[in-house]
Amino acid sequence: MAAAHRFPARRKRQYLESWLLDTRKYIPVSTYDDVAYSAARLLKSGVTTTMHNHILKDPAAYETEFEEALKAYRDAGIRVQFNPGVRNANPFVYGTIRILQTLPERLRLALTAPPPAGSFTAENFIKAVTDLHSRSQQPHERVGFGPLAPQCARMPCSWILGKRRKLQSPIHVHAVQSVFQKIYGLRFLAKH
Repeated sequence: MAAAHRFPARRKRQYLESWLLDTRKYIPVSTYDDVAYSAARLLKSGVTTTMHNHILKDPAAYETEFEEALKAYRDAGIRVQFNPGVRNANPFVYGTIRILQTLPERLRLALTAPPPAGSFTAENFIKAVTDLHSRSQQPHERVGFGPLAPQCARMPCSWILGKRRKLQSPIHVHAVQSVFQKIYGLRFLAKH
């Protein structure tokens, strides 16, 4: 009798966007511990330089989070290009405005409530990164800008480019990480 061939079960295709939602199920640890653990793993695998695009856990405590992350890299002895990330468009899905218009008013208001006073936002992004850049003069770290591609509207990106030239600092943009980002980008850019 012939042996039955077993084919592996077909894996469900997982896109970047659904993976990002899954990563929000992390164990809440301090920014320092989280980054120090990641730095140790990088060093263990032979990586001595990394780029960190920081997405905040608590936008109201952004200065503390940035300092904790940079301290973790310093303590680990790893070189880092640290880019605070900003997003001022499409925080939930690409084309958020159309989606929000379909929601009940109560839910729409909850999702569009302004952040707490003093939070890290697109409006204070340039100043916050510039201030961090001036405070971070360590030999093994560079501070740059990290606009998140489809989550950053065009206007702040032009502001970032102007400030980047003055500071001679890097910009890191995630672009076309998924087919959805590509489709959204082509549609958005075609209109502008």
